[in-house]
Amino acid sequence: MPAHSEIFSNSPHPTVEWMSQRHLDNARVDERMELSENNNTTENILENSRNSSTDTNATWITDLGLTPVVIEHLLDRFRNMASHFPFVRLSYACSATSMAEDRPFLLLAALAVASSNHCHLQDALIKKFKESLSERVLINGEQDLDLLQGLLVHIAWFHFGSVPGSQQTYQYLQIAISLVIDLHLDQETADLIDQQNELGDMYTQEACLAYLGCYYISIVLDAIPYPENCKWA
Repeated sequence: MPAHSEIFSNSPHPTVEWMSQRHLDNARVDERMELSENNNTTENILENSRNSSTDTNATWITDLGLTPVVIEHLLDRFRNMASHFPFVRLSYACSATSMAEDRPFLLLAALAVASSNHCHLQDALIKKFKESLSERVLINGEQDLDLLQGLLVHIAWFHFGSVPGSQQTYQYLQIAISLVIDLHLDQETADLIDQQNELGDMYTQEACLAYLGCYYISIVLDAIPYPENCKWA
Protein backbone atom coordinates (compact mmCIF):
# COMPACT_ATOMS: atom_id res chain seq x y z
CA MET A 1 0.00 0.00 0.00
CA PRO A 2 1.35 3.49 -0.80
CA ALA A 3 2.83 5.50 2.01
CA HIS A 4 0.50 7.71 4.06
CA SER A 5 1.88 10.90 2.54
CA GLU A 6 1.25 9.59 -0.98
CA ILE A 7 -2.39 8.78 -0.29
CA PHE A 8 -3.37 11.98 1.45
CA SER A 9 -1.33 14.50 -0.49
CA ASN A 10 -2.89 17.03 -2.82
CA SER A 11 -1.69 15.06 -5.85
CA PRO A 12 -4.05 12.42 -7.24
CA HIS A 13 -3.99 8.98 -5.68
CA PRO A 14 -2.04 6.61 -8.03
CA THR A 15 -5.15 4.49 -8.53
CA VAL A 16 -7.15 7.62 -9.37
CA GLU A 17 -4.64 8.60 -12.06
CA TRP A 18 -4.87 5.15 -13.63
CA MET A 19 -8.68 5.09 -13.47
CA SER A 20 -8.96 8.61 -14.89
CA GLN A 21 -6.79 7.76 -17.89
CA ARG A 22 -8.58 4.49 -18.47
CA HIS A 23 -12.03 6.04 -18.47
CA LEU A 24 -11.07 9.16 -20.38
CA ASP A 25 -9.97 6.83 -23.18
CA ASN A 26 -13.27 4.96 -23.06
CA ALA A 27 -15.78 6.45 -25.48
CA ARG A 28 -18.75 4.86 -23.77
CA VAL A 29 -17.96 6.57 -20.49
CA ASP A 30 -17.48 9.86 -22.31
CA GLU A 31 -20.92 9.51 -23.85
CA ARG A 32 -22.67 8.78 -20.55
CA MET A 33 -21.10 11.69 -18.71
CA GLU A 34 -21.21 15.33 -19.70
CA LEU A 35 -17.56 15.65 -18.81
CA SER A 36 -16.93 19.23 -19.78
CA GLU A 37 -19.85 20.50 -17.70
CA ASN A 38 -19.13 18.19 -14.75
CA ASN A 39 -15.43 19.02 -14.81
CA ASN A 40 -16.02 22.77 -14.77
CA THR A 41 -18.70 22.67 -12.08
CA THR A 42 -16.91 20.20 -9.82
CA GLU A 43 -13.59 21.97 -10.21
CA ASN A 44 -15.24 25.25 -9.19
CA ILE A 45 -16.64 23.62 -6.05
CA LEU A 46 -13.30 22.05 -5.19
CA GLU A 47 -11.51 25.34 -5.79
CA ASN A 48 -13.92 27.08 -3.43
CA SER A 49 -13.29 24.46 -0.77
CA ARG A 50 -9.54 25.01 -1.10
CA ASN A 51 -9.93 28.76 -0.70
CA SER A 52 -12.37 28.54 2.21
CA SER A 53 -11.00 29.27 5.67
CA THR A 54 -13.41 26.76 7.23
CA ASP A 55 -13.40 22.99 6.93
CA THR A 56 -15.93 21.38 4.61
CA ASN A 57 -17.25 17.87 4.77
CA ALA A 58 -16.01 17.07 1.27
CA THR A 59 -12.35 18.05 1.59
CA TRP A 60 -11.44 14.38 1.24
CA ILE A 61 -12.13 14.76 -2.50
CA THR A 62 -9.23 17.15 -2.88
CA ASP A 63 -7.11 15.25 -0.34
CA LEU A 64 -7.29 12.13 -2.50
CA GLY A 65 -7.16 14.01 -5.79
CA LEU A 66 -10.38 12.41 -7.03
CA THR A 67 -11.42 13.57 -10.48
CA PRO A 68 -15.00 14.00 -11.74
CA VAL A 69 -14.49 11.09 -14.14
CA VAL A 70 -13.52 8.69 -11.37
CA ILE A 71 -16.25 9.86 -9.01
CA GLU A 72 -19.00 9.52 -11.63
CA HIS A 73 -17.71 6.09 -12.65
CA LEU A 74 -17.78 4.86 -9.05
CA LEU A 75 -21.24 6.36 -8.50
CA ASP A 76 -22.52 4.46 -11.54
CA ARG A 77 -21.04 1.28 -10.12
CA PHE A 78 -22.69 1.90 -6.76
CA ARG A 79 -26.07 2.42 -8.45
CA ASN A 80 -25.71 -1.05 -9.97
CA MET A 81 -24.82 -2.50 -6.56
CA ALA A 82 -27.65 -0.73 -4.72
CA SER A 83 -30.26 -3.29 -5.77
CA HIS A 84 -28.76 -5.54 -3.08
CA PHE A 85 -29.62 -2.92 -0.45
CA PRO A 86 -32.57 -0.88 -1.74
CA PHE A 87 -32.89 1.28 1.38
CA VAL A 88 -30.46 3.91 0.05
CA ARG A 89 -31.04 4.87 -3.56
CA LEU A 90 -29.13 7.23 -5.81
CA SER A 91 -30.90 8.40 -8.91
CA TYR A 92 -28.94 9.65 -11.91
CA ALA A 93 -30.08 13.13 -10.91
CA CYS A 94 -27.71 12.81 -7.92
CA SER A 95 -24.49 14.01 -9.49
CA ALA A 96 -21.08 14.09 -7.87
CA THR A 97 -21.33 17.87 -7.80
CA SER A 98 -24.64 18.02 -5.94
CA MET A 99 -23.66 15.25 -3.52
CA ALA A 100 -20.33 16.89 -2.68
CA GLU A 101 -22.31 19.94 -1.57
CA ASP A 102 -25.38 18.37 0.05
CA ARG A 103 -24.57 14.73 0.87
CA PRO A 104 -20.80 14.40 1.24
CA PHE A 105 -20.86 11.57 3.77
CA LEU A 106 -23.17 9.40 1.66
CA LEU A 107 -20.98 10.17 -1.36
CA LEU A 108 -17.90 9.07 0.58
CA ALA A 109 -19.56 5.84 1.73
CA ALA A 110 -20.83 5.04 -1.78
CA LEU A 111 -17.42 5.59 -3.38
CA ALA A 112 -15.71 3.47 -0.73
CA VAL A 113 -18.09 0.58 -1.37
CA ALA A 114 -17.88 0.91 -5.15
CA SER A 115 -14.06 0.99 -5.26
CA SER A 116 -13.67 -2.65 -4.22
CA ASN A 117 -11.75 -3.42 -7.42
CA HIS A 118 -9.11 -0.87 -6.41
CA CYS A 119 -8.04 -1.90 -2.93
CA HIS A 120 -5.53 0.91 -2.29
CA LEU A 121 -8.08 3.57 -3.16
CA GLN A 122 -10.75 1.78 -1.15
CA ASP A 123 -8.47 1.64 1.91
CA ALA A 124 -7.88 5.39 1.62
CA LEU A 125 -11.62 6.11 1.25
CA ILE A 126 -12.53 3.91 4.23
CA LYS A 127 -9.92 5.70 6.33
CA LYS A 128 -11.49 9.03 5.34
CA PHE A 129 -14.94 7.61 6.14
CA LYS A 130 -13.89 6.76 9.67
CA GLU A 131 -12.22 10.13 10.18
CA SER A 132 -15.29 11.99 8.91
CA LEU A 133 -17.63 9.90 11.07
CA SER A 134 -15.58 10.60 14.18
CA GLU A 135 -15.40 14.32 13.50
CA ARG A 136 -19.03 14.86 12.58
CA VAL A 137 -20.71 12.56 15.12
CA LEU A 138 -18.39 12.30 18.11
CA ILE A 139 -16.73 15.73 18.01
CA ASN A 140 -19.35 17.97 16.40
CA GLY A 141 -22.45 16.04 17.49
CA GLU A 142 -24.09 16.33 14.06
CA GLN A 143 -27.36 14.56 13.29
CA ASP A 144 -28.72 14.40 9.76
CA LEU A 145 -29.98 12.03 7.09
CA ASP A 146 -26.69 12.22 5.19
CA LEU A 147 -24.86 10.64 8.13
CA LEU A 148 -27.51 7.95 8.58
CA GLN A 149 -27.57 6.97 4.92
CA GLY A 150 -23.78 6.88 4.74
CA LEU A 151 -23.62 4.66 7.81
CA LEU A 152 -26.22 2.28 6.40
CA VAL A 153 -24.28 1.93 3.15
CA HIS A 154 -21.06 1.24 5.04
CA ILE A 155 -22.72 -1.33 7.32
CA ALA A 156 -24.49 -3.07 4.43
CA TRP A 157 -21.11 -3.78 2.83
CA PHE A 158 -19.27 -4.00 6.15
CA HIS A 159 -16.96 -6.78 4.95
CA PHE A 160 -14.97 -4.19 2.98
CA GLY A 161 -14.06 -2.03 5.96
CA SER A 162 -14.45 -4.02 9.17
CA VAL A 163 -11.52 -5.12 11.28
CA PRO A 164 -11.58 -8.94 11.68
CA GLY A 165 -12.54 -9.96 15.21
CA SER A 166 -13.75 -6.50 16.19
CA GLN A 167 -17.23 -5.32 17.11
CA GLN A 168 -16.95 -2.25 14.88
CA THR A 169 -19.96 -3.09 12.72
CA TYR A 170 -22.19 -3.33 15.78
CA GLN A 171 -20.83 -0.02 17.06
CA TYR A 172 -21.74 1.60 13.75
CA LEU A 173 -25.21 0.11 14.00
CA GLN A 174 -25.62 1.60 17.46
CA ILE A 175 -24.74 5.02 16.06
CA ALA A 176 -27.22 4.52 13.19
CA ILE A 177 -30.03 3.60 15.58
CA SER A 178 -29.18 6.62 17.73
CA LEU A 179 -29.48 8.83 14.66
CA VAL A 180 -32.86 7.30 13.81
CA ILE A 181 -34.13 8.15 17.28
CA ASP A 182 -32.51 11.62 17.44
CA LEU A 183 -34.05 12.49 14.05
CA HIS A 184 -37.42 11.15 15.31
CA LEU A 185 -37.67 8.80 12.34
CA ASP A 186 -38.84 6.02 14.64
CA GLN A 187 -41.96 8.06 15.42
CA GLU A 188 -42.63 9.94 12.21
CA THR A 189 -42.08 7.03 9.82
CA ALA A 190 -44.28 4.67 11.79
CA ASP A 191 -47.03 7.31 11.91
CA LEU A 192 -46.82 7.90 8.16
CA ILE A 193 -47.10 4.22 7.35
CA ASP A 194 -49.82 3.57 9.93
CA GLN A 195 -51.85 6.41 8.46
CA GLN A 196 -51.02 5.26 4.92
CA ASN A 197 -50.00 8.78 3.99
CA GLU A 198 -48.58 9.34 0.55
CA LEU A 199 -44.85 10.00 0.74
CA GLY A 200 -44.76 13.10 -1.42
CA ASP A 201 -41.40 14.77 -0.92
CA MET A 202 -38.02 13.19 -1.57
CA TYR A 203 -36.70 13.73 1.96
CA THR A 204 -39.66 11.87 3.49
CA GLN A 205 -39.22 8.97 1.08
CA GLU A 206 -35.50 8.69 1.80
CA ALA A 207 -36.03 9.05 5.55
CA CYS A 208 -38.58 6.23 5.55
CA LEU A 209 -36.28 3.99 3.53
CA ALA A 210 -33.37 4.75 5.87
CA TYR A 211 -35.53 3.90 8.88
CA LEU A 212 -36.54 0.58 7.33
CA GLY A 213 -32.94 -0.08 6.32
CA CYS A 214 -31.78 0.41 9.91
CA TYR A 215 -34.50 -1.94 11.12
CA TYR A 216 -33.56 -4.52 8.48
CA ILE A 217 -29.86 -4.44 9.36
CA SER A 218 -30.57 -4.72 13.08
CA ILE A 219 -32.57 -7.90 12.39
CA VAL A 220 -29.96 -9.36 10.05
CA LEU A 221 -27.13 -8.75 12.50
CA ASP A 222 -29.38 -9.73 15.43
CA ALA A 223 -27.34 -7.38 17.52
CA ILE A 224 -29.41 -4.73 19.26
CA PRO A 225 -33.07 -4.73 20.39
CA TYR A 226 -35.00 -2.18 18.38
CA PRO A 227 -37.39 0.30 20.03
CA GLU A 228 -40.78 -1.09 20.99
CA ASN A 229 -42.65 1.22 18.62
CA CYS A 230 -41.18 -0.68 15.68
CA LYS A 231 -43.58 -3.60 16.20
CA TRP A 232 -45.71 -2.36 13.31
CA ALA A 233 -43.08 -3.60 10.88
